[in-house]
Amino acid sequence: MAMSRAVSVVAITALWACGPTSNQPKALVSSEGLAEAELIFGEHPHPMPLFGGPRSDTADVNHLNYYGGVVLSNVAAVVVFWGPNVNATTRSQIGGFYSAVTNSPYMDWLSEYNTFITAQDGGPGSNQSIGRGTLAGTVTITPSRTGTTLQDTEIQAELNSQISGGFLPAPTANTVYMTYFPPGIRIIMGGTQSCASGGFCAYHGTFRRSGSSTFYGVMPDMGPGSGCDVGCGNSTPFNNLTSVSSHEMIETVTDADVGLATVIGRPLAWYDPVNGEIGDICNGIQGSIAGYTVQKEWSNVSGACIVSRTVSNDFSISLNPTSQSTPPGSTTSYTVNTAIISGSAQIINLSISGLPSSITGTFSPATITAGGSSTLTLTVSGGALPATYNFSVTGTGTSATHSTPGSVIVTGSTGGIVVNGDFETGDLTGWTPSGTAMVVGTISHSGSFSAQVGSTSPSGDSSISQTFDLPATATSLSFFYQVVCPDTVTYDWATATLQDNITLTTVTLLPPTCTNTGLWVQVTADVSTMAGHNVTLTLSNHDDGYPTDPTYTYYDDVVVSTVPAGSPLVNGDFETGDLSSWSLSGIGSISMVPHSGSYSAQVGSTSPSTESALSQTFTVPPTAGTLSLWYQVHCPDTITYDWATATLRDNVTSITITVLPPTCNNNGVWVQASANIASMAGHSATLTLINHDDNYPTDPTYTLYDDVIVQ
Repeated sequence: MAMSRAVSVVAITALWACGPTSNQPKALVSSEGLAEAELIFGEHPHPMPLFGGPRSDTADVNHLNYYGGVVLSNVAAVVVFWGPNVNATTRSQIGGFYSAVTNSPYMDWLSEYNTFITAQDGGPGSNQSIGRGTLAGTVTITPSRTGTTLQDTEIQAELNSQISGGFLPAPTANTVYMTYFPPGIRIIMGGTQSCASGGFCAYHGTFRRSGSSTFYGVMPDMGPGSGCDVGCGNSTPFNNLTSVSSHEMIETVTDADVGLATVIGRPLAWYDPVNGEIGDICNGIQGSIAGYTVQKEWSNVSGACIVSRTVSNDFSISLNPTSQSTPPGSTTSYTVNTAIISGSAQIINLSISGLPSSITGTFSPATITAGGSSTLTLTVSGGALPATYNFSVTGTGTSATHSTPGSVIVTGSTGGIVVNGDFETGDLTGWTPSGTAMVVGTISHSGSFSAQVGSTSPSGDSSISQTFDLPATATSLSFFYQVVCPDTVTYDWATATLQDNITLTTVTLLPPTCTNTGLWVQVTADVSTMAGHNVTLTLSNHDDGYPTDPTYTYYDDVVVSTVPAGSPLVNGDFETGDLSSWSLSGIGSISMVPHSGSYSAQVGSTSPSTESALSQTFTVPPTAGTLSLWYQVHCPDTITYDWATATLRDNVTSITITVLPPTCNNNGVWVQASANIASMAGHSATLTLINHDDNYPTDPTYTLYDDVIVQ
């Protein structure tokens, strides 16, 4: 099709050539009175010409560009007969045409239009391959539109109704509804008419149904006296019909969303800005395949209109998942998947490279046939150092070789736990002291003990340190300190550092600090960039030894916070510093008052508001048992009027559970709420974090949420 303002059309005209129209498409509009599914029409086709005689099947200027849109990987053609009066030959033979042609070499060479490439706008392609297809069924519908003149929008609406009513199979990403009409039906689209001078022979288009693209083709009757019998081919009516049908099917395969395009750009896929789509360049040039007449299509590789060509055997390879986490002394596995992207299957030998000597990889099986899969098992020795290791899996076939990347995160056998971080052993077990350091029972942030680093008498530099493995899911490290510093920061101070023993970088958790307020202060640092690494935490005290103002520091409650590996919730700790991956209604923002890490989410406002919410939809893992979250509600009102609450809706069963019942308090304390979600395992679910304020001017309510996890 040449550049369509909404759908691709084979048009009747006295010319072969066709260029893009200068008119731009109207905005797409919703249909009225269609309760069965939300429908957005594709409108205003750009005509494609009828031929007055054979045109050349080569041209120096012909070339299909890729604009970033989707293609149909394995077309599934559903033949739709518009009532019982469709031509008898069509009804008896068109199904056989689709069954044979979609599974023939007519499809194989279209792999040159796979979309694993960069689009014209510099953005990514849809990463699809094109292969053979199927006949997905033949259906005779009883349309509610019974007139002899049909608008294209009526056809779209009828197909939508038939799908919603269960009379047509539900669409997939590969489905195209190839629709055939009985004699005497006139189709109007974009001011043009089927089978009339200046009109069209057929077209294909797109409409949006419940948010997804649905593809269809329209083939008027081409029998004697129809008007299409003299303008849509040079053979018999049925041969001309199969030729036109192949034209529209292949254009759908290579440029599926053309019906929604408004410019020469996305959502177009393969398109020639001068000549149109793959079939437009070769309009009316017929050939044969599998015993049927088809139209030739344009090949960029051949530089000609072709029916088929010899295609080299090729395959793709991928890894699922692309990364795994595991401690030393363990194994972890991946699935290596392959697919045929052109030609036929070939034998593939698998190998792995890039791993250190402490990690070995084996395949089961090591040799597969393209289209098959294998299990890659990595064995991590007990001496493997915590780190992220990248590797490459290579498939060497008889006619092609491809690789795919992967990684393994070795987390360390200790699991990342800080030993005796609360000093409740009553001693420095787990810590390495330097200078003067001890555990005291006279003061603590929590529990009965804390660590005192430095002395009540003049001293020098003192510290306690501990080396441990941060889990791969570590998000933050926090601790409390109370420095007793009667001097100034010029001479005396407390400080704390964390060294990454893999990258040999050191971050300062507590800059040199000298106060004497007698208050406990919390320090929290984001350690996600060190996750999976071996680290050393050092808690220090510096005293200049001056006799009248000795400085020392208490430390307590050293904690590493984590998010369980595989948690399906994204940004549940809000450590991205924004509300990414969450949907906001009402008022919400990022707060720097966290439960852990550096950030939390604030739902609601410090000014009077109404109801606000954050929500996220995710798939509950099959092994999930609990969803938990931390909240801090600031509610100076009563629960009658203002509250915080949280719910989880099972999108499969439509059952909603309350994770946090309506709550109103103003104590400034973080509280954890949790719920058993085992009954939702494997289901899509939506979590909603809510703050309700009654908009009364003197008592605005808002809620902080943090550390939302599924485990």
